Amino acid sequence: MPCYDKKLEASRLDNRMSSDNLTGSIPEVDCVITPIEVEKMFQLKHVNFNDLPSRSLNYLYEKFNMQANGNLELRSHSGSGAGGYAENIFRFIASEFYGKQLESCKGESPKLHWKAVRNNDYLELKLYENGSTDTNVGDKSMKSLLSFAILNGFRNVQNLVSRVKRKTCSYDYVEVSACPKGCLNGGAQIRDIPFNPSINKTKNVDASTIAFEQVEHLYENLSIEPNFGLEIPTSTLEQIHNDNRDLYESLRLNEPEILNQMRTEFKVVEKTFNILNSNW
Repeated sequence: MPCYDKKLEASRLDNRMSSDNLTGSIPEVDCVITPIEVEKMFQLKHVNFNDLPSRSLNYLYEKFNMQANGNLELRSHSGSGAGGYAENIFRFIASEFYGKQLESCKGESPKLHWKAVRNNDYLELKLYENGSTDTNVGDKSMKSLLSFAILNGFRNVQNLVSRVKRKTCSYDYVEVSACPKGCLNGGAQIRDIPFNPSINKTKNVDASTIAFEQVEHLYENLSIEPNFGLEIPTSTLEQIHNDNRDLYESLRLNEPEILNQMRTEFKVVEKTFNILNSNW
């Protein structure tokens, strides 16, 4: 994982099977390893990563990753570097609740116009009455039907929390990430990556920016699954529903006991008054 916080998350008692009995409980995640640690393992063993033999990736359900030619490929979904589903949810709500079918271009999902509010880590997206997400198109006074935001970094998160407490936050949906620039810039990402003129924009920048731009490039070049909000033929929708049913059956998610194990719930961490003993 790209950050060390996943280690803390995996160690929480909530993320154990039968957490009421600690000695007999089983952690849902056995071990969390970061990119920096993987790199260190190779260095200690004097192994060149590029010399290792390659093999196909394992897939949970191959049908979802199958290309038309029968080959498997790693796929992603459109969205931010934090892996959130803000864009997919935005398209779905625009279509289902407001009847705004976002136009597609050559079968690809249309680009949504995110606007930087305070900085590049505070992005805002709105759906207007004319079906556009671009603030530069149409009447400036046009009513906003839907308002989403993506916030990265603790400073922006603090500003958001303050607005929520003051009841001045009007967003319908907010995606939050603790790391500036999102999870692709996680604190445990490999940093000593050489400058690549075909990817990196500016040469005289810090090592973290060079690494982030290259990781972002890899992420953005993954194949994208079809998004909600596009005009999908009825026959294709029926096939999607059938595929989802097959997936649930293969994972035995139709059984209540198995399904409950696949779900999570939020439990509030008790506040402490001693700042030196804060429980994050």
